[in-house]
Amino acid sequence: MKERQQTPNNIVKGNMEKDLEERTKDKIPRWFLLFSFLVVLLALYILLFETGGWKNNIFDSRSLFWGYIPKPKSKEEVKKSVVEAKMDTMALGKDQYQAMCSACHQQNGLGMTGQYPPLANSEYVVGNKARLGAILLNGLSGELKINGSSYNGIMPGWKTALTDQKLAAIMTYIRNSWGNHADKVDEAEIKELREKYGKKEGSWTVDELSHLGE
Repeated sequence: MKERQQTPNNIVKGNMEKDLEERTKDKIPRWFLLFSFLVVLLALYILLFETGGWKNNIFDSRSLFWGYIPKPKSKEEVKKSVVEAKMDTMALGKDQYQAMCSACHQQNGLGMTGQYPPLANSEYVVGNKARLGAILLNGLSGELKINGSSYNGIMPGWKTALTDQKLAAIMTYIRNSWGNHADKVDEAEIKELREKYGKKEGSWTVDELSHLGE
């Protein structure tokens, strides 16, 4: 076979085809760049001006430009959050009460005559939180009088068996059940009481309790 004769025209034509092929290979088509730009603009619009399934009262996407700054909650939202938190605490408190306390104080909170005092309509329950927390932590022994009746049952302490969260939940539950109405008990309050009274050996007496929280 005869080799193809290289003429000046062939050389120039070959170089032009090679150069065009390389440019086509390296250069991104304009239509693709324009399409990508439009996609980015659309994404930014959705992110900044549409909720995308989020509620703007929880998260304002426009704050992305300045960092995450949630909108301040209204008084109604704060109140609702407090109520929901209390409901969760009440559910946990009820569960723990039924497991740890109801055998003595009964499901209805009326206790057992002469042995275990009622929790319904009791100043020991809805009154001084420090006193009630101390009883749950360390227990109580000796004669206790409530609403004119005497009770001599021994109350065990739960400081080694229950966490601060569970104790706070039980207290919140019994302070808001069977007609009782009192404020919620926080885990931090139990932690403080545990640090203050947790090292006490033995259970409380009625005389000792009378000085707590003063």
